[in-house]
Amino acid sequence: MRNKRIRRKDQQRAKEKAKKMDALSKEIDGIPDILQEIAEEQEEKQKKHLRRVISKEERLKSGPPRLGKRKYVILY
Repeated sequence: MRNKRIRRKDQQRAKEKAKKMDALSKEIDGIPDILQEIAEEQEEKQKKHLRRVISKEERLKSGPPRLGKRKYVILY
């Protein structure tokens, strides 16, 4: 009776260890895909930032200059 329990526990531990190793190897195999996704996200963020900077510059050029909360209008 005792030997069966011990054997069963050992088998369970071996199965769990095998499952963990399989999961770990799958994660390791997926690393290149994850790195590619991260690179794409960073590139996308960089493009968004560049677009925001350009649009902000264009807005500032098109409108009158500002001094604090109010617009500054040059009177000649």
